[in-house]
Amino acid sequence: RATGEYTGFVPDLQRRTLMNVVVVLATAVPALTMLGGYILIFIPQGGGGGGGAILAGDINGNPVSLAGWMKTHKDNDRELVQGLKGDPYYIVTT
Repeated sequence: RATGEYTGFVPDLQRRTLMNVVVVLATAVPALTMLGGYILIFIPQGGGGGGGAILAGDINGNPVSLAGWMKTHKDNDRELVQGLKGDPYYIVTT
């Protein structure tokens, strides 16, 4: 028999409000966490660090100065030097 009348359990207003609060909080926590992570990408890191330049080194690891380099190299000369973490880099005179 279909009478169109629902005879089952219907929660009262207080219980429905509590269920709505639980649903909103359960979805807000991960949503705000993801939104916060996305926003933090655009904020640059501040302070700290080693401070200062890292000098290029010659084959023996001695620092290379601009004046010393220009005395011994002409235009379009290039030479391998030690750069960051000892990695090889070319210095090209222009």
